[in-house]
Amino acid sequence: MKIYPKNPFFFGSQNYEVYDLLMTGPQTGRDIQRLGILSHSRRISDLREALEPLGWTVKSKLVNGNPRIYEYRIAPYLTLFEEAV
Repeated sequence: MKIYPKNPFFFGSQNYEVYDLLMTGPQTGRDIQRLGILSHSRRISDLREALEPLGWTVKSKLVNGNPRIYEYRIAPYLTLFEEAV
């Protein structure tokens, strides 16, 4: 089990729910929408903004090369640069 920073959002908020879901492992935008959250890209931006000072981020990648489906996961901030090197 991975150890992530404590959920920085208010209990019951959409950001809290998305962060809680991502703590269980990688999720697609569709998975996030199943929570009843239609603007999942805004929630991901909020999570990235809150996690950056803690040294974490939300990383995204295309699923099977489909430009309409992304998978999101919580990751240490440095992993963004490790893949580029």
